[in-house]
Amino acid sequence: MEPNNIKPLKIVTVRMVCKSAAMLVISICAGFFYQLHSGSKEFGTRGATSFRIMAKNGASDGEERRNNVYFPGERLQCIYSCADKNKFILLSVDDEGDVSVYCPQIGDSSIVLEKGNDVPLVNTILLDGHIGPELYAAIFSEEKLSVVAVRAGIGEQLLAGTPIGKIVINVGHDADARTVFIEKRQKAR
Repeated sequence: MEPNNIKPLKIVTVRMVCKSAAMLVISICAGFFYQLHSGSKEFGTRGATSFRIMAKNGASDGEERRNNVYFPGERLQCIYSCADKNKFILLSVDDEGDVSVYCPQIGDSSIVLEKGNDVPLVNTILLDGHIGPELYAAIFSEEKLSVVAVRAGIGEQLLAGTPIGKIVINVGHDADARTVFIEKRQKAR
């Protein structure tokens, strides 16, 4: 009689161990999946850089547009996150090849940003009347960068016929370039 009682106990123990191991594997996989797919990979990651644009019209906090369509006369609020890579250049390129530099406002060298997450730039950008695509590039580095060198790299690509949506901001291995591609359209009447 004893052997019959022991055998079911062994089977129950083996089943419990297998179930526990399976639950552990599922928990670990779920944790990795959550890490990979929870929100933006940029925000909240210590030391990471990020850049985004919102429409800032009136007293509102801003409107982030999923389709990235904006209109002439609107104000753009730029929001960034950075840590050690806090030397910064912000510029845009439109479909006619015009390059506008927003940061620095004067001089040829990158500015130093306050370190932090989701920090709005002090100044907003007023969109001009040009209709069409425009690429905004935010460049973060640990070292000072030259605006002239960045513009020259973009200019070479434009001269080679690269569409603005395919421009690569290459400023060295210690720098991060974050881009936002927008479409400026006339408002429907």
